[in-house]
Amino acid sequence: MPFRSVIQKIAQAPLSIKIGEKLKTAKSISLSGLSRLGKGLISSHLCQQQSKPLLIIAATVEEATRWALQLQAMNWENVYLYPPIDNLPYETVPIDLETTWTQIEILAELRSQPQSNLAIATTVNALQPHLPSVKVFKTTAL
Repeated sequence: MPFRSVIQKIAQAPLSIKIGEKLKTAKSISLSGLSRLGKGLISSHLCQQQSKPLLIIAATVEEATRWALQLQAMNWENVYLYPPIDNLPYETVPIDLETTWTQIEILAELRSQPQSNLAIATTVNALQPHLPSVKVFKTTAL
């Protein structure tokens, strides 16, 4: 794992410890002013330290793909690229079944496995369509 030693050094930094303490009381934090690599290293350390999943929401599919590749090099066991459906809700073009199937597989993985070492990179557009509630998904998913 190329970034393992860097993440271990980040774990020892006072700022990292302070951010980790804040994350214990906050539901989420936002990192700004850093490069993608810096954000990835710090967020990987914090989430893995606290056994929490990591969700990266990028502006474009290309940026989400770069995030997914970077996270794979940062000691994440399960990294998923949650793809957007390219069709708009009111378009009559058939929905790409491969994309829909990939989304369903990722959602099923979220439900079936412990989420402690799980990272998902996605886009705003992929999260916009209405998903069923967690209760409905749990009762209908295999």
